[in-house]
Amino acid sequence: MPFRERWTLREDNGLTCGEALARVLHEDTVPQILHLLDRSNLLQECRHPAMPVVRLVPLTRVEILLRVDDAPRDEIESLERAEDAIHAARICQTCDAACQPVRGCVVARNRQASA
Repeated sequence: MPFRERWTLREDNGLTCGEALARVLHEDTVPQILHLLDRSNLLQECRHPAMPVVRLVPLTRVEILLRVDDAPRDEIESLERAEDAIHAARICQTCDAACQPVRGCVVARNRQASA
């Protein structure tokens, strides 16, 4: 049996696994995806402190992206100024780049490692 056709751990439980997967998708996953397709719902979830959203981008950027079509221009400009201030605060004095505050300056770490 080719790898791509084998999606269960055992041959005898494919139907049970498929039914369980379909039930989870139908009852939980798809309704949640549909809920999050609405920009206002997605923004509300991103703002929620308990939401396990992966913060690949700052919340201000997310808010700009999700509100750009419906928010007043002055609010978007205010968010952009806040984003600029956040970015400016992250500029490292050692290497003049945007370093990660938790891990510190990459250039300084590399200098220490090679010393």
